[in-house]
Amino acid sequence: MFTKSLIHRFVLCFTRYRPLVGSTYIPRPKYLVGKRCIVNVQNKNSKCFLWAVLSALHEPEHDKERVSHYLKYEHELNVEGLKFPMEIKQISKFEQLNDDISVNVLYFEQNTEDFTTEYKSPHFTRKHKVNLLLLYEPNTSKRH
Repeated sequence: MFTKSLIHRFVLCFTRYRPLVGSTYIPRPKYLVGKRCIVNVQNKNSKCFLWAVLSALHEPEHDKERVSHYLKYEHELNVEGLKFPMEIKQISKFEQLNDDISVNVLYFEQNTEDFTTEYKSPHFTRKHKVNLLLLYEPNTSKRH
């Protein structure tokens, strides 16, 4: 038996592949330096995702970019089985392990000075909502 189906609309989008993985600290782009809404934790290891989440959960009054403020809270997050630097595809697992945190990730495109959504959490009713900005340093291919 043969059934006939109609396709009313078909959209195919191509985009340049860019594996999105946070690694270590990079300075904010000039366009974002004057904005006072971003905490850019200055870490020297590959745990920038961890420090960024903790900076959203435990915001100090001064020197918010210092990783030393967040070391005492590191044990609060369950990161069992996760690899650092954190890949976007691991965020859903992080959310499963930490059921009171939802994470959204935006990516800043320096050429256009525009933002794109790289990960939008389906858990919008959770107690803690963390919005992260993924930065990219084109000359070194580092991400933070």
